[in-house]
Amino acid sequence: PPISQVLGRKPRVHKPLRVEADMDRYSQLKTLADTVKACTADPVISAHVLPRKFPAASGTIRYPTVAKRGVDNPLYRTNASNYGAEVPLDHQLPDRYF
Repeated sequence: PPISQVLGRKPRVHKPLRVEADMDRYSQLKTLADTVKACTADPVISAHVLPRKFPAASGTIRYPTVAKRGVDNPLYRTNASNYGAEVPLDHQLPDRYF
């Protein structure tokens, strides 16, 4: 017999029914869904979960001033203080995380 007849005799499994809800009635749930969608980044093929957007931007990061004595003395300046003196730029911060 041809394949169409064989497949025609095969019992078919119907998809389960899904509930369609009008989201206009549930404003808080819609707001929550919108905030979750806004926090997720574009999907990555190699990941099994959706990545989240990194919450901090480079323009919003500010380091506190150091209140120690002798901070401005070049004899006691370390590489860590040189590195921390600069605010991170956009390309130095991650744009998403898992």
